[in-house]
Amino acid sequence: MGVMGALVFPLTLGLIRVTFAERERSTALLIYTLSTALGSAASLVAIPVEALFGWRWALMLPIITGLVGVIFAWRHLPESRATGGFSRIEAVVASAWTLVFLLLIFGVAVAGTRGTWRNPGTLAAGGAGLLGLLLLVGWPRLTLWRSAFTQRDIPPRHLLSLLLLVSATLSFALIGYTLRLYGFFTTVQQFHPLLGGLALAPILVATMLVFPWSARVAFQQPRRVVVCFSLIAMAGAMVLSAFARSTTPYLLLVPAMALFGVGYMLASSVWSNFFLSTLPSDLVGVSSGISKAAGLVGGGLAGVLLGAVAQQVGLSDFARRISQIGLSSEQQDRALDALNVVLQNGFTVVEGDPQVIARLTLLSLYRESYNVGITAALLTAAVLCLFTSAIVWYALRPELSANRPAVPVTAADSSDG
Repeated sequence: MGVMGALVFPLTLGLIRVTFAERERSTALLIYTLSTALGSAASLVAIPVEALFGWRWALMLPIITGLVGVIFAWRHLPESRATGGFSRIEAVVASAWTLVFLLLIFGVAVAGTRGTWRNPGTLAAGGAGLLGLLLLVGWPRLTLWRSAFTQRDIPPRHLLSLLLLVSATLSFALIGYTLRLYGFFTTVQQFHPLLGGLALAPILVATMLVFPWSARVAFQQPRRVVVCFSLIAMAGAMVLSAFARSTTPYLLLVPAMALFGVGYMLASSVWSNFFLSTLPSDLVGVSSGISKAAGLVGGGLAGVLLGAVAQQVGLSDFARRISQIGLSSEQQDRALDALNVVLQNGFTVVEGDPQVIARLTLLSLYRESYNVGITAALLTAAVLCLFTSAIVWYALRPELSANRPAVPVTAADSSDG
């Protein structure tokens, strides 16, 4: 599953790079972003299917979708037109730098799941990542040998790191926002799991309604401006959603979800176009693979880090609340354990409300504390989006763009800020 997914995912993005050019590519990337977001949202349907029919039936959804994809791919995909082969030094440098980046992020993810930085996974990944970082940075300065390959148009390493950071941040924000908001609907406002998934529809509906406008903005405006302000819009939507409570009417959350959806679609499509155009054209497979790898890491981190934030803050708030109502220490421990199970699950209750909490008549406190945990997680994701926006604004300022090494540029890429 993992190996085949790693082969297919980059090809879906790479096909756009080799099939479309100029303005058509921007429109194709917008449609691609909307489709992938729709797939992520549709995956939530597996939750009620599993609850009603069992986990085996939930696997039927991706199986059926995959079979449809096989039919379309067999009928419509052209043969590969790659011409660069596998010997280009750019592919080696880009892949090595990506591996270093992913190793460091993997160390952070393992630390989040283990609850400590002193664990074998984090130490091994961090050590290997730092060693690779020192090697990539120091080797060009230490070696006296210069081959003709080293003079090629390799993107600066700081730019490649920026590409990885933004790709990971976008996936982090999308997965984090949808899962936390789904948990809010199903646990705090007590929606049915299926209804909780449908409640996220404004994220996609808004993007479809403003699609023509989005296509014009993505093509005509400088990518620096579009990406930065889209990330700020996503952060604003998460902040607005973070202050929702159990009594908040659903309609008040619709504008925030719509704002997030439009911001994500613009940022993701424009950045994907930038990513694909930065590396040489015959490295489309490498560039697509790098983009997808960074996105998968970002999505994984969203579950680990935001789940840890929600768990710690929610448990702390719940402990404070139950200590004020005079429960015995044993009752407090049982209630905390029950809430911890739900928070560790990430985004919804496993099988109804925890019986221990229900017997102690603490359901209202439990939902309020769960809501506090979601608020903290959403605010954390918003801060990350703002931080990445500031980095993009600084790193892509016009004077740096003018000094970048030359890379093949199409008309669609000439709108850089």
